[in-house]
Amino acid sequence: MSLALIYRPDIQGIMPHEDGPAYFPVVATISLGSHCVFHYYQYKEGADGGTVTGGRSIDPKPILSVLLEPRSVVISEHALYSSHLHAIREIEEDIITAGNATTPPMVADLGVPIANWDKVTEPDAVRIMFEGGVLKRSTRYSLTCRDVEKVAQLKAFMKR
Repeated sequence: MSLALIYRPDIQGIMPHEDGPAYFPVVATISLGSHCVFHYYQYKEGADGGTVTGGRSIDPKPILSVLLEPRSVVISEHALYSSHLHAIREIEEDIITAGNATTPPMVADLGVPIANWDKVTEPDAVRIMFEGGVLKRSTRYSLTCRDVEKVAQLKAFMKR
């Protein structure tokens, strides 16, 4: 089963969230149109300084950031699915600080390395990974895929 959504960069991001049991144990998200940066967050132990969701505080600094190029897929499973949240910020451009052969480039305002920087293939994005700069976003199309059988079983169970 899949779900398709359209996101405009200037007004539509995705707040940190978990996908829940309907998607467990794995979810694949195909990103079309524009690039974006997918951030993974963790819950904070204390209640100071984090965003509160469902009674739990979220650390505002991502533990991992991944650049999703157009026509790419991100697959979340294991700990990144079961005990972390994911989000895409509501911004028009991603500002990247330069990396080099030993230091990954970073999402400038967050100070978080781009985990897949060495897998980026789009020529302008590759240049920005090494020189720093701005990646302008445009409209992004997202296709989220999950196992239909598990969703059907869950719905049948919930009707009881």
